[in-house]
Amino acid sequence: MLPSDKLPRYDSGMDAGIHEIATIDEWLADGRSVVLATICRIVGSSSQPLGSRMAIADDGRFVGAVSGGCVESDVVRRAEAVRADGGARLAGYGPVTDPLIEIGLNCDGRIDVVLELLDARTREALVPPRGQRLVTRYRRVGDDRLRVEHRWEPVADDEEPWTRTGSDDEGDWTELVEPRVPPWLLLIVSAGPVAAPLATFARELGFRVVLSDPRERYARREHVPAADDVLCAWPRDLPAILGVGSGGIGPRCAVVSLNHEPRFEDDLFRMLMDQPPVAYLGAMGKRRRHEERLERQVREGYDLTRLPEVRTPIGLDLGGKDPASVALSIIAEIQAVRHGRTGGALHSGAAEGRVRRRARVETLAYRGTDSDSKEP
Repeated sequence: MLPSDKLPRYDSGMDAGIHEIATIDEWLADGRSVVLATICRIVGSSSQPLGSRMAIADDGRFVGAVSGGCVESDVVRRAEAVRADGGARLAGYGPVTDPLIEIGLNCDGRIDVVLELLDARTREALVPPRGQRLVTRYRRVGDDRLRVEHRWEPVADDEEPWTRTGSDDEGDWTELVEPRVPPWLLLIVSAGPVAAPLATFARELGFRVVLSDPRERYARREHVPAADDVLCAWPRDLPAILGVGSGGIGPRCAVVSLNHEPRFEDDLFRMLMDQPPVAYLGAMGKRRRHEERLERQVREGYDLTRLPEVRTPIGLDLGGKDPASVALSIIAEIQAVRHGRTGGALHSGAAEGRVRRRARVETLAYRGTDSDSKEP
């Protein structure tokens, strides 16, 4: 089993919405006043996903983002009002006609950003335990004031943040629901020159990265320093080590085989035949090499219908043969599959038929812009 400090990370709330947690914790430990801004609702498109966060210290420094740079300066300004009286605020941003003189978004969507003081108690509430999801409810209690409440509730089947609205005796409310789910797993089977840059790219995208190679001289940390775990193990042993399903081998897992030597790949393919289907399976080699792989499985009596689709030759056609270029093409294909996209160029219109994965919103009525928001 993996040591305790190598167990899968679980992302939700503060963990998922902002990456600079260590910086925020340092600010709090130093006694600084910190305001947290969270995208709690999106209508249409947005450059940042639902649940994205930014934290603003009392000296003007901030980490994280709620847009592509369009409104962060305004959020910093609004944070001062929150800091002055401790009252939470709601900032609504939409598209603007002239971004040079107006504050708003360059995209066609609208976002609700909740600003609240971040103290130690709120910081703890924003990271639910495993098996729970974070629910942030906010409602108006004045012209520009909010009441914000955080609670945990059992995780359902949802994997992406979403919003819901409702009302009670106190009036209308909106809730941001953030499931606590493990990060996607990238399993790299067999070390090689491509493994190191591939692990680096994947970590930047939030994957948990595991390299596995049964050869001791290859299964070494210095070969893939960005990996979360480096295992000296045969593929057949990986389900017992990594687990199956959520956080392990299963629908939130991408598998990349970097060595087409039969003793490694056959063991990998036969292991995957007996596990829940992975989201992505890619293998190095030419098409003829893949035909040979499949022929070997048939000769040995294995049922190929139990094997996930094998993407080979692996990666998108980006050009370049050096390890970093190959790694980039692989992670680009994984990212496209992960989000239901084709990987086509946006400017050419090749991606017009792509599958859109938007946050689930139970009502499209946009509410919540405050009096200071700049509307078109």
